[in-house]
Amino acid sequence: MVDKNAHRLDINPAKANKIKDFINLARGDHNPVEEMAFVPDYVVQKASLISAHFLLPSNARVVDIGCGNGQVTYAMALLNPLRNFVGIDNDRHHIEQAKRQYRLSNLTFEYSDARLPDVEDNSLDGIINSNILHEIYSAHNRDPDVLADVLAAQVEKLKPGGMMLIRDYMMPPNDEYVFLELPDTPSIGKDVRELSYADLLIEYSQSARPMEDGGSEGFYLEEFGSSILQSLNPTLEKVGTYEMTDKDRERLGADFTFDVEDNSRVFRLLHKWAVEFIHRKDERNTWHDNLNREYTFYNSRDYKRELTRLGMRFAFSAPYRNPWVVENFYKGKFRLYNEDARLMPPPATNYFIVAQKMADKQSLILDERRPSTDKAENLEVITVRDRKTGALHEMARRAGEKSDIIPWRLTADNRLMIYVISGFPRPIINAVKRGNANLDSKNWSGHLIEPIMMDTVGLTSDVEENRDKIVEFVEENVKLGVLDKSRMYVGPTYFPSPDTIDEAVEPVFVPVKKPPSSTWSITEQSVDSGFKFSGQIIELDANDIIRAAQVGLLPEPRLELHVYDLMKTLGIEPPPWVTGKLTVDQFRDFDENNVPKGLEKENILSIEKLLGEWEQSGFQNEKLGGEHLKARRSVFVEEGKFGGAMRGMASQDYEFLITEDGVENIAVVSPLTRGWDNQLMIGVETGNLPVPQRLGGSGVTITAPSFIIPRDVQTIEDAKIFVADKFGVTPDRVWQLGESYFSHTGVTPQRIYPFVVAAGGRPDNQTWQYTAAKKLDNLIYAFEVFSIALLKNMTRIQMKLGSDHALSGDRTLDNAHHKPFDINVLKDQIQRPGSEHSPLSRVLGQRDSRDADPMKRSYDQKITRPVDKMPGKGVSLQKDPDEKLTLDIKMKEEVAPKAAKPDVSIKASEDLRKATRDIRKPLNDPDGPDRPNRKPRHKGPDLS
Repeated sequence: MVDKNAHRLDINPAKANKIKDFINLARGDHNPVEEMAFVPDYVVQKASLISAHFLLPSNARVVDIGCGNGQVTYAMALLNPLRNFVGIDNDRHHIEQAKRQYRLSNLTFEYSDARLPDVEDNSLDGIINSNILHEIYSAHNRDPDVLADVLAAQVEKLKPGGMMLIRDYMMPPNDEYVFLELPDTPSIGKDVRELSYADLLIEYSQSARPMEDGGSEGFYLEEFGSSILQSLNPTLEKVGTYEMTDKDRERLGADFTFDVEDNSRVFRLLHKWAVEFIHRKDERNTWHDNLNREYTFYNSRDYKRELTRLGMRFAFSAPYRNPWVVENFYKGKFRLYNEDARLMPPPATNYFIVAQKMADKQSLILDERRPSTDKAENLEVITVRDRKTGALHEMARRAGEKSDIIPWRLTADNRLMIYVISGFPRPIINAVKRGNANLDSKNWSGHLIEPIMMDTVGLTSDVEENRDKIVEFVEENVKLGVLDKSRMYVGPTYFPSPDTIDEAVEPVFVPVKKPPSSTWSITEQSVDSGFKFSGQIIELDANDIIRAAQVGLLPEPRLELHVYDLMKTLGIEPPPWVTGKLTVDQFRDFDENNVPKGLEKENILSIEKLLGEWEQSGFQNEKLGGEHLKARRSVFVEEGKFGGAMRGMASQDYEFLITEDGVENIAVVSPLTRGWDNQLMIGVETGNLPVPQRLGGSGVTITAPSFIIPRDVQTIEDAKIFVADKFGVTPDRVWQLGESYFSHTGVTPQRIYPFVVAAGGRPDNQTWQYTAAKKLDNLIYAFEVFSIALLKNMTRIQMKLGSDHALSGDRTLDNAHHKPFDINVLKDQIQRPGSEHSPLSRVLGQRDSRDADPMKRSYDQKITRPVDKMPGKGVSLQKDPDEKLTLDIKMKEEVAPKAAKPDVSIKASEDLRKATRDIRKPLNDPDGPDRPNRKPRHKGPDLS
């Protein structure tokens, strides 16, 4: 064992920050800070990335196949203290070493092989195959039958509903050829360590698969002149000459230079062998030992076919590109083109596949089978006109309204547990592609994890009656005991698509008692999906939900926002970003003498001033139907396994929204930069939209700049170029802001691709304006005028920037406003100029059943909430809604730049925890239990 105490005094501030981040990930009974200090960063990231794809309930038993020295398994056990991990390896030396070095109450190591012969059938909740299947395949002479037998044996060990995670390489389509462009550097000898990339590829084409008999080793390779690419694709823009790498300088000497500008060689070969070469080209010292190893063996269809045959639901698949590998082994080393000479993205460094074991005759596949013979009836498109500007808006609406119910509880060690519905069928996300490309190659089965929903049409104007109806729903339909109905609270209202979908999402957070089990079947009264399988209720750790959203496992956007909002309300810091951080320095170094256009002090958007002075305008119904949006009706089919065959089990007509041209990809972009006072600034757009207005608000909506992604954009790299052009920057100033998601999984297959761009100034042709990011973060919880896309971007920016950002660390509304307003600590009553910007709440009894049917609602006039009725009794779900935070701070003419903030330390984190401990108690009971819906009012340490 490592003597941890011997090194504790050597921990520097950067290491302390790393430890603090890990504490946020691994709060639990066993949380040895000193142990985490000696786990390398890349191991922590790998363990976090793997476990983020694995949403399992408490006490799950998970086996990690091929654990090696046990370090990654150990890190996963630290990250997930509520799960039990077993590391398996067929190397006795590795297992004995792991047993000596890594000891946790939820971790064991065992000598075994990948078939798990000593494990009982139907006993495991999870199996992890992380970069091990290609080793098994290669070790058995590339025999796919052996691999199929291993997977079948593992599936036998899983419980029904158990999960398998595969992290490995993916083979491209078998017959796909590509062009591989490599630098034209000379070789300095015949040894593989002395060959250039191009000559090494030629050598590899002659010697791959050396164990083949009769001279059948190698693969087809043909070299062309470098002009072939331009002749095939005249529009191809030359990326630039290849630059010398450190390895080149070491091999060729510092004096070597390229003689010609066009310094590349171009080869045509099967895509598979191009990928194999790219993965091994820099492993020169082990080149001959690895010649018979193959990284790629199954393509996506092979995986899906094999797992489905074994009764596994192919729940999720996605490529992953390790940023460090891309930067050090891909960038500037090669370029890959298809046969039309279109530049392709570099190969994924890994693929993630998540599959779930289902019993016979259970739902495995949801797909659009055929157009329905019936016309759409429940979803209709209307056109409304802005009476002030004359602008026309097309939007879809459907009858009825629902509210998201978020049951939650805190464990004894202060872990936040959330109850959700898992496996709910959302087949629309598998609608047939109608012209849009899958830019990031992510796929889902259509069985999603999302919030529990309650029909709110039956709610009345009586708050107490509504509260009782929610309690009845939670206890009778969800089978959870409500802990204290007075502690329910209504979260911010979200608009999934305020310009096209006539709906709002109003979440209700309900504290509940600990149930006897972590999973159970959902009642038929709770949901009727029309399919055989409608999911089950599952208890999940809030940290796991946030991490799963970060890696794209959750394509439904609401749950991520709800959980993040609850964590912030409780004073629980969300986990850091799984796949690395952005840094504030990427968003322009501040120069007070050279302020870009649009960032001058007088041009910064004051949202609270905008809301206070917004001139209202109404909308009127123009006509039924639209020119761009279309309602479609199709038959979606649910298939399951019957013995050895797949058969349809149920079908259901679904109506959904598409665009006339079939393009469903949207880029939502948040431009970030430094402002005139050196604060972090974010670009937003403002407009008057009909959806918030018909719900009782003003119609004014704050959104992120968004753009329809054209058909010829086929990859994420293409999308970055497209976004960069919109903002007048180079593509290296554009980053993905987390993974893609669907704007509304119940209405449209439209995909949202979020980006952040270091924009600097504002181009003349753009309508967005900059505003202070910290102020925007505070105003989100005072005014409900923000689109869900902007809210998701803000949430992800905070997590992705980590402790480096300049945003608020709590809910305290401590920055300046041009007019005074009051907000009670529960945020369910607000008295201020501009209160009409809050939509009327069904849950709070401000809208009755007459407003429930959008089909019958007129847009001729806005419905606003009278300001003088805001402080009245009976508005809140809380007992004591009257205590207010009073803000009466005048906007200053200038704000001095803040001093540089010290690094966040463990001490600061501990101070924050102590400072917030007493604030979360009930207003009427200073000695009572923690009250989560109190918002912290203290200033606390400045974490910006």
